[in-house]
Amino acid sequence: RSAFMRIGSRYSTDPVFRDRLLDGALRDCPNRESVIGLIGSCRIFVATVSSLMGKQELLALKSFDRVIVDEASQILEPVLAGLLGQFPHFTLIGDHWQLPAVVVQPARERAISHPALVEAGFRDAGQSMFERLFNHAQALSWDHATGMLSAQGRMHEEIMAFPNARFYEGKLTCIDEGQKSVLADPTIAHPLDAGLRNTRVAFLPVRPDHGEILTRTNAAEARAIVQIVRYYRELYRMTGREWHPGTLGIITPFRAQIARIRRTMEDHHIDPDAFTIDTVERYQGGARDIILISWCIQRAGDLSMIKSGEGPIDRKLNVALTRARERLIAVGSPEAFKDDPLFGLWTRTYTKDITEFPSIYGSGD
Repeated sequence: RSAFMRIGSRYSTDPVFRDRLLDGALRDCPNRESVIGLIGSCRIFVATVSSLMGKQELLALKSFDRVIVDEASQILEPVLAGLLGQFPHFTLIGDHWQLPAVVVQPARERAISHPALVEAGFRDAGQSMFERLFNHAQALSWDHATGMLSAQGRMHEEIMAFPNARFYEGKLTCIDEGQKSVLADPTIAHPLDAGLRNTRVAFLPVRPDHGEILTRTNAAEARAIVQIVRYYRELYRMTGREWHPGTLGIITPFRAQIARIRRTMEDHHIDPDAFTIDTVERYQGGARDIILISWCIQRAGDLSMIKSGEGPIDRKLNVALTRARERLIAVGSPEAFKDDPLFGLWTRTYTKDITEFPSIYGSGD
């Protein structure tokens, strides 16, 4: 019996697992009986929702007891509705406090008003089935139908502290003691060392760049990000730690700032392709040992451009703050965040003022 079969393209499959591809295995089957035998001998099939829906004949040849859908909070209802009915049991795993599915229609166009649908919990066509069913179960006190995966193995407990307290009701716990370890870094010859050595989480104030023609870029933040990258690379060299593609990642809300950071890296002879520099949306589901964030918001009126969600939880902020394993460092203008109950609280809690170093925050480097 095969441990599992994967449904999908070989181009999107790690070479290590290509021998598990169903299409490849089917090519070795000379007739229908051998196909049925192959499929029947495998108990677990792994696929994206779209690739499984493209293999409807599989569901005709084999009966399954259960389907488990990961990242279900990012999948819209119509995509799952036709699939789940073909399984006696289904389990949806997701986090509706992180980013939902990408929907281009404005809220007013996707609002549902039909009384029968509203009564059944259908209020927004952009809402996932996961979130609708979760809210329905909560409203009816169906504790048997929902559960929380509370033990996390990604973030150090200091990085976990804020999202745990503000978004997850203090229910998150760390899997192992390594997530409670204390930093013991050596002193290095770098002006940032005084602020970042033995620091897990920090917000570094950067002056607004009002000279920018575009509000979606900030040259001072780009310079700060590059200097922080240089600092951590030197720290890793001194401590003998391996620097690999998953060591450090950079998050920023705007494509223009991604381009600015890449240019600044090139100016400092750093290869930008050695790092993942991307938006919060593209980082959901990913992680790095060190995450740097350039908020690139210069005034309070611009904050709405990066916020996601209403009420006590901001989904973009939650995703951004939970991508780092070991260190989380953000740069931005404190004035832009001070009046926001979530962003303002986080920046005030973790501010380390090291702006006295003009080579990092001044007009040049």
